[in-house]
Amino acid sequence: MIRIVLPVLLIAILAVSAWQLPRWLDAPSPVSESAADSSCRPLTENCQWDTNGGMATITLSRLSGDELQLDLTLPGIETRPLVILTGERMYMGEYPLALQSTEHPGIYRTSFVPPFCTTGDEMVWRINLQVAGQPLALPFRILFSPSEAS
Repeated sequence: MIRIVLPVLLIAILAVSAWQLPRWLDAPSPVSESAADSSCRPLTENCQWDTNGGMATITLSRLSGDELQLDLTLPGIETRPLVILTGERMYMGEYPLALQSTEHPGIYRTSFVPPFCTTGDEMVWRINLQVAGQPLALPFRILFSPSEAS
């Protein structure tokens, strides 16, 4: 009896784990509970929020081909932040983007080509920010789709 129950129980545990694994791996970025449903689209609107150091902003603009330019103003932060792209509805890993400091303190810039996805330009990417290795809590989700830049 144990020879039958133990393998069936093991298979059930593996099936539940495989079903839940994508949810466990896709830990959301910190967004305040009240703003969890709100989002900002930096390709089509100005995304800005208040911080202890002043007004923060993030913008995206199209360069040539599929390349995008991300500009971030994050006053009051001494450590260079890190941008991490993750899929909003489909987990495809994390894609860190190294920001370059500009001649102005608190203003950073990078250019990048969004990762390739079989859904093409319809893929929705979330921009997450980290400072000193810690996620930066944002008042909204920062989302973009390459199709918005057309």
